[in-house]
Amino acid sequence: MTAPRSRRILVAEDSRTMAAFMCRVLENAGFEIILAHDGEECLDKARTAGPDLVILDLMMPKIHGLDVLKQLKADPPEPVPGVLVCSAKDFKTEVEQARELGAFSFLSKPFSHQELLAQVEGFFS
Repeated sequence: MTAPRSRRILVAEDSRTMAAFMCRVLENAGFEIILAHDGEECLDKARTAGPDLVILDLMMPKIHGLDVLKQLKADPPEPVPGVLVCSAKDFKTEVEQARELGAFSFLSKPFSHQELLAQVEGFFS
């Protein structure tokens, strides 16, 4: 029998308002949340905190989200987390690039708490 996932999520979002919204929704749904406010902090916490899922904003300070994704793919942490990319920029090329780099899905901002939970629950199911 496989051990259940811990349901630990790393939210990488530089907007304090959006980060607070996502954390509140996910914590209320029973997820454990780790927060990063820039790409550098996201990479560090992805390697040290053992998240099951990373919700990754693309437009972040220090290291762009796609570059974070490239680094996670080149040198994956253990365990390897899933990645849900979210961004207000939903250009086809960025969506395709995120998928090529291993993101399991893309969530366009703005999104509702139901859309966020549907994507996250889809990953954990």
